[in-house]
Amino acid sequence: MSSAPNEPQPSLAHNCGAFVGHVLKAIRTPVTPLPRDAHTVHAVMHEKQVGDVTLRRIVIDQIVTAPELRVHESGTPDRNSP
Repeated sequence: MSSAPNEPQPSLAHNCGAFVGHVLKAIRTPVTPLPRDAHTVHAVMHEKQVGDVTLRRIVIDQIVTAPELRVHESGTPDRNSP
């Protein structure tokens, strides 16, 4: 933060209030998940009986693609845009 040398620095109470304000804003802001497209390529199920217990192992191979992120003028990706 660049400020003129003769300007007073913000107080600790001001900085704490700003921090709480940022946290509250983050809590109130809805998060929109990125839509993902998943395609199952291969699925295999192995099942084995051991006494009274059934052991089951399921292996699912998927390809998950996410849409490209839009980039702001600042160069940072915008995760809230579709």
